[in-house]
Amino acid sequence: MLPTFEREGLVLVGHSLGGKVLIKTLARCAKHRIRVKNLILLGAAIDNNDADIEVALAATHDIPCSVVNMEDYALWFYRQFETCAAMGTGYKSILPKTKFIEIVSEQGNFHHVIAYLRRYQKYCQNTSDDTGIVVPQDLYNIELGVYDGKVWWSNLYSYNNWQLQQNNVTGHCRILYPWGERVAWGSRTLMFNSFEKVVWQLSDRKISESSRNIPNLTHFVEVPQDEINANLEVVDGEVWWNTIQELDGWKLQQHKLTSHCRILDPNKIRRAWGSESNMNNSFQKVHEQIATGHTSCW
Repeated sequence: MLPTFEREGLVLVGHSLGGKVLIKTLARCAKHRIRVKNLILLGAAIDNNDADIEVALAATHDIPCSVVNMEDYALWFYRQFETCAAMGTGYKSILPKTKFIEIVSEQGNFHHVIAYLRRYQKYCQNTSDDTGIVVPQDLYNIELGVYDGKVWWSNLYSYNNWQLQQNNVTGHCRILYPWGERVAWGSRTLMFNSFEKVVWQLSDRKISESSRNIPNLTHFVEVPQDEINANLEVVDGEVWWNTIQELDGWKLQQHKLTSHCRILDPNKIRRAWGSESNMNNSFQKVHEQIATGHTSCW
């Protein structure tokens, strides 16, 4: 048995026959005064007039939701061969809307279903106001979920589950909502500036202006590039490297054999590498930004 504080944070999702299983399970839980956070049903294959429904819904802290597709052929056959309709497919309202949310979707059109699930996800993450954050744009963006994993992307910075990522091949960047949807993308410089504004807005909601404590914005220092770089922590122990310059934990280093250079930030992340002349110029830009308190601050 889960501890009470963990159990009451559970959101149970049941599809088809799984919805029937959850209704029966929660009905038994309700009789023993056991509650979970919420229940979401997707095309639940349970009789519309089953007495356990109302009992089960009393075992949740939040308002339960049932998603139904009226063109769901499995539920259509259920309606034909059972004595009554499947849950949500018609004929009578189960409970008042104040106690139960029913979303009816159309075949191939689940936008409003996804919208509900995202809103509820943000509510559970206590980030329901994140859609009000202003995110300055660079290139035209369509807010879609990303499904490419992290194969081609490196996380440069994360704050309140917002993420700033850079493509390992092209070098362009993108900003993701906490629920994994791309909100902006474009050049490295503009996305760094944009993400810093996101951080300031999020922090301003939690901390008063007089006591604001912005996290270390190391990643907002713009480091001009030479060769294509992946921002990865170095693990070579710096055995083959001489430190030419150092400032506030930032290092400009030169390889003892090849003479090419690299720039490391205070977290030992390689931020750029290339020829000696280009890396010297790049490190000078880093120096100027640190001296002026980061040029991208607003």
